[in-house]
Order: sequence, then structure tokens, then C-alpha cells
Amino acid sequence: MLRTYRVFNIDQADGLVLPPVAGRTTELDPITACDEAISHYFANGPRLVHGGSRACYAPSTDVRMVPERSSFESPEAYYGTLFHESTHSTATTSV
Repeated sequence: MLRTYRVFNIDQADGLVLPPVAGRTTELDPITACDEAISHYFANGPRLVHGGSRACYAPSTDVRMVPERSSFESPEAYYGTLFHESTHSTATTSV
């Protein structure tokens, strides 16, 4: 049986708020070593922007984008995503 559904991104709907995920705090504890590695490695590199609902690297603007830390289930998930997007930018960054 084939069915179709119309779905929308929550960011595109007015007045809707997702309930908090059980067992997750609103802010993750930072991992100091990871923050230092990112800040040193990309001191003069691509800009980091937090926000949105997905992570990406935009070569045309040399910007790394990741969702807010509170969007991730663990600090490791956040830093894993941040490091992953940072690797995409290494081809354009002279460090």
C-alpha cells in the first residue's frame, strides 16, 4: 500500500515547540581538550556558526555550521560532528 504524507521542518512552522528529550540537559558540558583543539587548529581558518538543524561546511563562504550544542545528545556527538565538518574545510584552509 502506497501512502503519501506532507511533512514540514519544525523550523518552518510557527508556534510549534518540540518537547525536551528525556534524560538530556539543555546545555552540554564542554570538553576542554576538544575546544582547545578546535580553537588552535582553526584560529585563522573558517568561521564557525552555531544554529540551524543540520551541520555542513560551505566552501563558497568558508563557513562551518553546526546546530547548537543543546541539539546533541552528548558532548561526544557534538564534537564528533564539529570535527567532521572541520575536516571538510581542511582542503581550503592553509593552517
